[in-house]
Amino acid sequence: MEYDFDFSFSGELREEETSAYDKEDDISDIVRMYLDEVRRYRLLSSADELTLAKQVELGNEEARQRLIKANLRLVIAVAKRYRRAYKTVTFLDLIQEGNLGLFKAVEKFDWRKGYKFSTYATWWIRQGVTRALTNQSRTIRVPGPMVEMMMKYQRTVRRIRQNTSVMPSLEDIAGEMGISVEKVSAIQAAYHQVLSIDKVIDHEDKQAKKILLGDCIADTSAVSPMEEVSRRLLADKIRSILADIPERYRRILEMRYGLYDAVPGTLTEVGEKFGLTGERVRQILAEMEAKIRLDKRVESLKEWIS
Repeated sequence: MEYDFDFSFSGELREEETSAYDKEDDISDIVRMYLDEVRRYRLLSSADELTLAKQVELGNEEARQRLIKANLRLVIAVAKRYRRAYKTVTFLDLIQEGNLGLFKAVEKFDWRKGYKFSTYATWWIRQGVTRALTNQSRTIRVPGPMVEMMMKYQRTVRRIRQNTSVMPSLEDIAGEMGISVEKVSAIQAAYHQVLSIDKVIDHEDKQAKKILLGDCIADTSAVSPMEEVSRRLLADKIRSILADIPERYRRILEMRYGLYDAVPGTLTEVGEKFGLTGERVRQILAEMEAKIRLDKRVESLKEWIS
């Protein structure tokens, strides 16, 4: 089933739009705590967005995190509008899928085109939220390495709650796990989706046998949040291996093989970007690939690729 709601949401977000979200009676405690956490991050001006976008393009991780955190309220605003129209999916599910859309927007945003980041991000956030709706009828395939990450996440949350008696923030979990806040949010989305696989699906015949989400036929053409997270983690492992390569050559590799935006570039496109001939790009790639093959860490990628 397709969902095509048009809420005419411009991407503009005012402070008061999120200030009352946690006053609603049907919002769970964990969502209230998340809203409190998100409100700590100030909204950005257009000039701030432009500055951060330029820094993100240069690989500045701190700028990337700032751009993400400042737009988490935008995710909540979009998720709330869909929540009013379709209440079968939890608010938390919508937020988590919207966050994945926000991460994708940060990766793909091109500040040279002149539009605001928040306007651009709204489209990607909507894609994430609508995916949460269509995922109601999809079975879940969990990639092997993702299982380990989800188990580690579960242990970390349990340990922090036992020590502090409160639900840990995204940053608390990220600090304990040694990963970014972005990854924690993505793992949460994947973990929560797995927990929902035994959810009973509503249908008209109340006397009939219960139908579980896990009984439905999988949509093999779609990418689940867990597959998306696994790809991100694999990309991070690859980037750690590339860290020892000179920055210019590393960026050539990333563009050629689509490591940054999952869209591989041709030799000609890469050459035009870096002011090189296609042949010179090919030579650089051959040199760097030979160097990478000698790195012992390459062996650890097999479990992710198999």
